[in-house]
Amino acid sequence: MTAFEVAQKIDISAVRTQHTLRDIEEIVAYAKQYKFINVHVLPSWIKVLAPMIADEPDVYVGAPCGFPSGAATTETKIIEAQQMILDGVEEMDIVMNVGRFKNREYDYVLDELKQIIALKKSYMKTKVLIELNCLEDSELEAACKIVIDSGADFLKTGKRFRARVFDLRDRVADLRLVHVLDACGEVADLTGL
Repeated sequence: MTAFEVAQKIDISAVRTQHTLRDIEEIVAYAKQYKFINVHVLPSWIKVLAPMIADEPDVYVGAPCGFPSGAATTETKIIEAQQMILDGVEEMDIVMNVGRFKNREYDYVLDELKQIIALKKSYMKTKVLIELNCLEDSELEAACKIVIDSGADFLKTGKRFRARVFDLRDRVADLRLVHVLDACGEVADLTGL
């Protein structure tokens, strides 16, 4: 796999609290040069980012909803998602409410995800971030099932938990999980892509 082919599978992001316009401009330059699939920014930067990559049809505007904890109320996440859509988001990473999930409030979590995903436009993609590092092995299948039932396009595992991703794939192989993103965080080499 070439560097160009790899870049077309990677989201590049500036989603840390301290990221500024200069950081966003830097990752936009990389995205344009290498054709990263998405540029992700925090929601308040979507309106700034969208025109910066409008001339790149294969590079999408991305942002997280409910980031970083996923613990905002459903109503708050819906308002955030609506504004993100108005501002030009094309790919939305929705952080699952892990606390409610771990409390076995599966209907609450699923209903929340469905309400947010129902807002998406036809051109948009959605990912649900399950924060794999917070889940017990016994919870993996239920989390994946919720993501599938929500109608999300992708499941995103969380940062730097590569070893557990392979366990996730083994445990849920019988589910109709189409896309699992497992390279969240730094990628040291191409062997696992």
